[in-house]
Order: sequence, then C-alpha cells, then structure tokens
Amino acid sequence: MNGSDVLRIVDLMHREKNIPKEIIFGSIEAAVQLATQKHYGEEEGVVVTIDRDSGSIVAKRGEDLIEPEVLGRIAAQSAKQLMIQKIREAESDALFGEFANQKGDLVVASVQRFESGAATCTLGKSEAYLPRSEQIPGETYHVGERIKAVILDVRKTGHRVKIILSRNHPDLVRRLFENEIPEIADRTILQVLIPNALQPATVEEVFLYPRLGRAIVLVKEDQLSLAIGRRGQNVRLASKLVGWDIEIMTHEELNEGIERAEGWFSAIPGVTDQQVEAFIEEGFLSYDDLTFIEPAQLAELAGVTEEEADEIIVYAEGAAEQVEEETRAAKLAAEENGAQNEAVASSRSSAPTAANIFPADQEPTAPEEAKPTMESLFGPDEDGKAAESLETLESAEATNQTAEPEQPASQQTEQESPAT
Repeated sequence: MNGSDVLRIVDLMHREKNIPKEIIFGSIEAAVQLATQKHYGEEEGVVVTIDRDSGSIVAKRGEDLIEPEVLGRIAAQSAKQLMIQKIREAESDALFGEFANQKGDLVVASVQRFESGAATCTLGKSEAYLPRSEQIPGETYHVGERIKAVILDVRKTGHRVKIILSRNHPDLVRRLFENEIPEIADRTILQVLIPNALQPATVEEVFLYPRLGRAIVLVKEDQLSLAIGRRGQNVRLASKLVGWDIEIMTHEELNEGIERAEGWFSAIPGVTDQQVEAFIEEGFLSYDDLTFIEPAQLAELAGVTEEEADEIIVYAEGAAEQVEEETRAAKLAAEENGAQNEAVASSRSSAPTAANIFPADQEPTAPEEAKPTMESLFGPDEDGKAAESLETLESAEATNQTAEPEQPASQQTEQESPAT
C-alpha cells in the first residue's frame, strides 16, 4: 500500500462516511503499528507515522527504519481487518454525533421495507426505523414513499447506530408549523402571542431566550400586578399557552437582576468579563440558571472545554445553595423582627390610660382625704388620754349638729308679743 493508495482511501472515507481525515489517518497508523508489533513479537518500541501530504508510511523499530517491502507485507496481510474495524468505529462515532444533535428535528425519510409492522427507512446514507408505536393509527406506508418525521432518539449498539423516527410526537406538529410559517420559525409569533396572552396589561418589551426556554416581559410599575394576575394566574396561563417560562418585571428589576448576575458570575474562578456578558445575553441571571445547562452547551457558549464547563457548573451548584441559605436566613430574620415590632406596638396600645379606664362622660376624681386618727391629732396614746379626748371631741361635735340654733333676742320678742 503506497502513499497514493493511503490518500485515496482517506479521501474516499472522508467523503462517503463523513469521517474527519485526521481520525482516518490515526486509525491507519494504529492498525499498522499493532500489526508490526505482532509481526516482530514486541509490545513496545515500534512507531508508525503517516505523512499527511504524501501518504507515505514510515515505521521504526527502535532506531531502525523498517524496510518498505516488509512494512508493505505487514500492512497488507495483518492490518487490513484492524483498519476496517477502526474506520467502522470512527464512522459510528461520526454518525452518532451527527444525529444525536438533531433530536426533535424534522427530517424526510424514504420507506424501504416493513418488518413486524415497523418501517425501515433511509435517511440520507443511514438507516432509520419507524416503530409501530410511533406511527399514526390507520396510516399506511408504501415502499419508496417519502415521509416526514421527527428524530425521536439515537441509540448506539456496538458499532451500529439506531435512529428512531416518530410521526405521532407533538414535536412533529410544531416542526411542521415552523417549516411552513417563517414567523413561527423566527419566534415572531411567540413575541406577539405573549403580550396578547397577558392582556389587558400593557407590555413594554419581550425578550426571548431559547436556550433556557424563558421569556422576560417588561412592564411599567402600574401594570405589574395586572400582568401577573391574582395569585399569578395570568402569567401561569400564558406560560402554559406558549410553552415557555415567563418572568414579568419592571425595567428597574431587570437592571437590578443584571447587576446581581454580573457580581455573581464574576466571582466564578476563571470566568472572564466576555463570558459573563455572554451568559447574561443568553438569559442567565442566577447561579441556578447555570446548573440547568449541559456541560457541552456551556462549553460552546463560553468557548471553553467540557471539563472547564463542568467545573463552572459544579461551582454554580454550590454557590446557588449558599445564596439560598443566605436568602432564607435574611427572610427569617425579617419575620422575627416584624413579630417583635408587632408585639411592642400591641403592648403600647393595651397600656391602661384614663380614656380606657373611665367612661367617656366621666372624669377621674381625686381620692378621698383620709380621716384623722388619734395619733394624727394627739400624738401617741398615753394612758388612754388620747382616746378619751377624741371621744369628748366627737360628742361635742354631735351635740352641735343636733342643737337648734339660738335666735336673736329681738326676734324672740316679736314672736312672743301679740299683734296690735
């Protein structure tokens, strides 16, 4: 196998199987190296490289160069099956990676045959299966017929990739509408439908974030409660209608949320200002939002490796728990403070006053003066004299109250003399 043959095989496999050329070169190198090691009975010390431009194979055993004739026999006799296996593995990986990213997408397949009610179809250069459970009841298919379906699942079994189609999944109707109506595909009707669903509230602006399935609706302060509805009924029904999570807020609340998110995301180790901006532009406003995305998607968004993306997600999970605990503690402290203030206000309102002791039409009177006692009048009692003096005083007072007042002599004379 000369260099031109190698280049021809690599180019053919790349075009027909959609396998990257570097993977094919690497597979051939690994196959020839393994065959050479078996030929010499050695497990180490053999190195095989292929020139990417000329296709020539160079093999060394330690420091010695293996002759091309010997290397050619080894490659032709021993490496053929291993090369086929390596290439099939690469083909399977490439096929799985291609269709795994198309789950839920609308495709056109051609029916080839029926087996136990399931239809086997061709999808490009690959095979796909339409099980009976994913067919529309009562619908019949004919060999050679082209059908529209969505990719339901992609499974890998050994070196084979099984693509499952569906014609009764809700995504089929959604994709058909998007395919036929451009306004649905570019999300124009979602931006119109949401404000209509929140009427009679007036909506200022709608931001859509497809990666999170979230819509942020901006309203003025006086429209906030109207848009949310009683106990959140309006926004809840609108979310069910459009199939998106809807958050209603004012411009001030959105700005505060963005500032908060900038502070949080900047604290993540290794995250740059550009990445923080990319997160916010995609609708991420909290640590929780970062935990809902797969590492591969986050890696693509942030321009990092999947390992680095996974570290960001792990940090966000821990930070989200800490923020939740701090929020819960602050709420509990506020509730306790409110309860204490209410208790103080209640105690003040229940304190006794003249107004709540006496009726409104009565005035509080001064207490009666204490009656005099023997000790207050005569000092300490000595041999009963104080008691005797008090009895004499009380007797004289009683006599004065019962005796009639004496009349003047002039009045007595007038009463006794007869009228003239």
